[in-house]
Amino acid sequence: GRFEAEGYLPVTLGPAYNGKPLSVDMDSVTRDPALKVLFDGVTSFDGGPESCHQKVQLSGPESRLVARWSNGVPLVVVGMPHGKRQAAVVVLNARPVSTDAQKLYGWDSGSC
Repeated sequence: GRFEAEGYLPVTLGPAYNGKPLSVDMDSVTRDPALKVLFDGVTSFDGGPESCHQKVQLSGPESRLVARWSNGVPLVVVGMPHGKRQAAVVVLNARPVSTDAQKLYGWDSGSC
């Protein structure tokens, strides 16, 4: 829709992947203090048995990588304000529900 067509989305979406347990690569977490705050207190993030995510690429120079999945695919990306976008947009490239809501397929709520 308009969100993607007008450049609000800081990533280009690709195919969906699942079926392989993944976690955050903590070594990939940004050192940028303005963005690292998103991971304050996080020591791990387990995507669960499916670790559903999409292959995404940063869509422009205003897109900032915050962290990657253990397979190298971006997990968290921030689109900095530019043009019509007056505020930052955060993309969490993971299934939106945790194991609190979906025991079999969500990300592990006890992991972060």
